[in-house]
Amino acid sequence: MKRVIFLMLTLALTLCSCGAGNDISEESGQASDTVSEDVFTPAPLDNALLVVYGDSITALGEWGKTVAENCNMRFFNGAKGGITSTEGLARFETFVASRDPDYVTLCFGMNDLLMTAVNTPKVTPEQFKLNMKALAEKTAAAGAVPILLTTNTIDYAKFYSAQGQSESMYGGRDIKEWVDTYNQMTREVAAEGGYPLIDLFAECSKHPETQVVCSDGIHLGPLGNRIFAEQITAYLLENYISDPDAPKVDYDTSVLLSSGEKADIAPKQKNLWYIEGTTMTAAETETAIVFKNTNGLWPDAQCALTDGIKVPVKDAVLKVKISTANVNASILLYFDGAFPHAYAEGQYLCINPKLNCNTDSYTGDITANQSIDIEIPLSSLGIPSKSIHDGYVTFSGIKLYVAGNAYQSVTVEEISVYVK
Repeated sequence: MKRVIFLMLTLALTLCSCGAGNDISEESGQASDTVSEDVFTPAPLDNALLVVYGDSITALGEWGKTVAENCNMRFFNGAKGGITSTEGLARFETFVASRDPDYVTLCFGMNDLLMTAVNTPKVTPEQFKLNMKALAEKTAAAGAVPILLTTNTIDYAKFYSAQGQSESMYGGRDIKEWVDTYNQMTREVAAEGGYPLIDLFAECSKHPETQVVCSDGIHLGPLGNRIFAEQITAYLLENYISDPDAPKVDYDTSVLLSSGEKADIAPKQKNLWYIEGTTMTAAETETAIVFKNTNGLWPDAQCALTDGIKVPVKDAVLKVKISTANVNASILLYFDGAFPHAYAEGQYLCINPKLNCNTDSYTGDITANQSIDIEIPLSSLGIPSKSIHDGYVTFSGIKLYVAGNAYQSVTVEEISVYVK
């Protein structure tokens, strides 16, 4: 894998030098597996892979794709709504390092500061700082330039209700102080490690909070997305090599199936699926992949296809062959570049109602002890119109929930699509 360690730069918004380490223990804060001190020129922007990584500010934001298009870069959104920096570390190998990125934006903190009890955030500021340092070091060790981002401003009047929290949990400190504290940790990691920093909080603060975010008071609205896109684009174009005559990136890397061709949407290799912690297990057999949850709750397995599968809606068929033991299941398909961890409305579909099987009247889950073997024309599947372009749809990912009794299996023999 390539190694890129960035040149030293002195800028108003950034400090940049070579990254020093790979991993940091959350217990000790000590670095391990340090990166060589050899200095390399960063990859040119043209055709480089930009991975944006963080929580829902990134997952639901439009700014990442805009930056990639502005800078003629390839793009992958590895973020997931609701996660903390600790969870970001756990997901890093699957959603960042394995993609072989050239540049990675890191934006966390909104969920870290949420309280689990009075004055007890999910991730303390001190641990958050260690986590951000570890994420930056892991990015450098993966051969990419880590670009640290502070979060946006929020509509503080809406914060507590939007997050289902009470003001009393924050120990008498204004929520703005908590946001400032976590952003300051990000700034300190950048300064101490010599990593690029774009202080988006400072840029957003130049505008009324209610204009920066959407109606929920937290996530970026049109202005917020524009601020993120403009600031990151300007930073990249100012500090890294861009060739105006370079061939333009083709953002459609999907595989177009022809008549008689078939492709798996649910691969049978367990290493291609992401499972949160130890909430589920995955096992390969000669003919299937078998999932079990370990907690009796409703965890999921996620697969983001490296290359999408593009088919004509009127001529293609979905094939589903699965069985449930004494446990429920649910299957969601993602389209048009949306992934299980980063999706938008109109780009995913729960297919349970189309499987000609028994479903739970309350949850809509596929119920226990069923064997399903069905073929469904895509034209009758109900794919959102937003994801259909010129009669074609592109499958980009799948999520499988295993809900209920622990250690009961959901066996996936096949979830595929073929063209007649």
